[in-house]
Amino acid sequence: MTATLTSVAYAKNPDHERFIQGFTGQCRGRYHLAYLVGVEILSGPALRAEIERDLGQPRYLPDQMYPSRDLAVIFDRAVRAGLSAERLGELVIPTYKRVNPHAFEGRSVADAFEILERGWRTETTYGGISPAHEVEPGRVRIFRVGQPTPCAFFVGVIHGLFKAFGVEGSAAETTCQWEGAQSCCFEARWEHPKTV
Repeated sequence: MTATLTSVAYAKNPDHERFIQGFTGQCRGRYHLAYLVGVEILSGPALRAEIERDLGQPRYLPDQMYPSRDLAVIFDRAVRAGLSAERLGELVIPTYKRVNPHAFEGRSVADAFEILERGWRTETTYGGISPAHEVEPGRVRIFRVGQPTPCAFFVGVIHGLFKAFGVEGSAAETTCQWEGAQSCCFEARWEHPKTV
């Protein structure tokens, strides 16, 4: 069963909404699970249970591919309930680090952006259409084309990455596909690159 999306709470305009409603891409179940856990952390088990009912009580397996449209439903319901998409994003990397601390040992912030990009391109059916990211000391520009999740969510992911590495940094969406650009572009800057 696929939940109904008659409108999308985080859509920036009608074109964005139509794109999300018709989205057919897939990604690994670990992302569905992570976002549901984030909803539960920020709002409690009732909202998570409601979203899972709307989705037909799915049983996501971490390594299996599932419709990313389900992610749109998760975010739509979370935003409608008053949760911040950016705050949900901030939970992703620190949570991953708690579960997989060895993945961060000896890694720099720039390494983490490389891993983030590799995951986007290999764990989704749609990540490969985005231009390659650009990295220089203390700065990265990441591009996204046709992502079904809120743009603010990815800003939060970057903030969470900084938190996981204990660095001060800033992140912002500088251009948006849904506001006329060829892709969404997220720029991140940090002052004191470290390894963990």
